[in-house]
Amino acid sequence: MLRNNNPFTALVLLLATLLLKWQSLRYATSPEVVDAHFLFKAIVNFLKNILHWGPFAFTLAALIQIFIQALYLNFIASKHKLFSHSSIFPALTYILLTSLAPNLNYFSEALLINWLVLWGIDICMDFAQTLEPRKKIFNAGMVLGIPLLIQYEAASTLLLLGVGLLLLRTFQPAEWFTGLLGFITPLYFLTGILFLVDNLSLFTIYFSHPPVAEYRALSKTYWIMTLGGTGLLFSIGFYRFQQQTQRMVIYTRRKWLLILCYIIWSAIFLILSKQAWILLFPGLSLLIAQSYYMEKTKWFRTFIFLFSCVLVIFSQIAFFK
Repeated sequence: MLRNNNPFTALVLLLATLLLKWQSLRYATSPEVVDAHFLFKAIVNFLKNILHWGPFAFTLAALIQIFIQALYLNFIASKHKLFSHSSIFPALTYILLTSLAPNLNYFSEALLINWLVLWGIDICMDFAQTLEPRKKIFNAGMVLGIPLLIQYEAASTLLLLGVGLLLLRTFQPAEWFTGLLGFITPLYFLTGILFLVDNLSLFTIYFSHPPVAEYRALSKTYWIMTLGGTGLLFSIGFYRFQQQTQRMVIYTRRKWLLILCYIIWSAIFLILSKQAWILLFPGLSLLIAQSYYMEKTKWFRTFIFLFSCVLVIFSQIAFFK
């Protein structure tokens, strides 16, 4: 088993990332920008016009971000003791899932939002064991409020903050108010900046612009294989989670409930935004990684890994078919 303290673990994971995602680099592309999403447009214009990034640079930057996100996801699992022992399997599962289609690995709004939601979930899990709860709650609210500035459908991250407070804190109105104050702080500062430069009209355009679908016409074979395989992995991970629930301490169990809510939120966000598949994968990766912790059936752990690799290979073949 790959352990976190193995010095070669990160190198193995990096090599796996490059191997699984070479198709994305082969078909590198610059990010699609919606004029109404002015903050993301400003970021892309800065990278493109000031730093002179081309399609390859944008795609490589996206792959590096996914690799670091995988390591961060693994850090969250270890820090909050979500599993019986530490290993690299949550990160490996995340890299495998994000390799199901090359277009999941391009520089996008969803990729940036993914950073903020992961960070916010990490802070929320600290609610139960902190000496400065209001500071943590304000920070979580502020981090989960920034995605709203990138894509307005991301305002639903407020639900994750509420679930974190319900599961990991006793009800105190002052703490809920603190969280709400943190959530609206990024919007408050951006509004102030736009007011000073006399450009508040950008908000009107931003909130009135409909979600932009980025679906590509794919074969039925791709959808059947990808959704069927992912659904099977999810079912196995969820079954394993139910087996382990009674053995968990209460706060670990509540943290897992927060992750399940994270998965549900990601699915709803995907329906609303029509372009944020990658947001679904951190929560799914943690749940599917449960399959690798079946101590009495190591052969099954090997089967899950090989099945995931085969699923990725066939999904990429069907993607370009």
